[in-house]
Amino acid sequence: MKLALNSIYVVITLIVLLSCSSAVDNKDRNDPKAIELNDRAMGIFTKYQFFHVSKVVSEMEEALNLLDSAIATDEKYYTAYMNKVNVLSKLDRLSDAIEVLSFVINDSENNAEIYSTRGFFYEKLDDMENANKDYLLSLKSYDNRLLENPNSIEDKTGKIFISIFIDGKEQAIEKIELLEKQNPNDLNVKIIKDGIEEFDRKQYIEGM
Repeated sequence: MKLALNSIYVVITLIVLLSCSSAVDNKDRNDPKAIELNDRAMGIFTKYQFFHVSKVVSEMEEALNLLDSAIATDEKYYTAYMNKVNVLSKLDRLSDAIEVLSFVINDSENNAEIYSTRGFFYEKLDDMENANKDYLLSLKSYDNRLLENPNSIEDKTGKIFISIFIDGKEQAIEKIELLEKQNPNDLNVKIIKDGIEEFDRKQYIEGM
């Protein structure tokens, strides 16, 4: 049985955004104060994220202030940057979100998920030239990772998902079906396969 379409989109988006921070953070050296400030900010964001933005502007601004303090406390705590992107996206401040993502990209390596997220925002702003550049950079980053770890299911599924935005949905379905045959017991492959089969590009981008 397929998961509900909205649930699949939530799962895919969470995979992308959580991978953004995990790809660049150094968790062993994050400042505890920065972590505390970030957690407070995300407590606010989680509480109000499903409210209409017009009703929670002050709460989102409070979360942004806490995240800025977290970043000022520990400039290498990338989870705070990515959470700031989430809050800016909620406020529909996509240009500001792109600026934050660009900083993280310039300060780290193998940024497949970060390139793709920035590409989504560019596409939502109808800047397809820059969106397509970022999708291609995302695919290249996945290729680099797979050279180091050829068996990474996470990177294989991530690459297939982003290929939708370059090669189209049908080719992505063919790729994910082949990966499922090779990994019939992998739940993550199944989830991404269901998501790709039901994927609506316009709906996905509008939800970013």
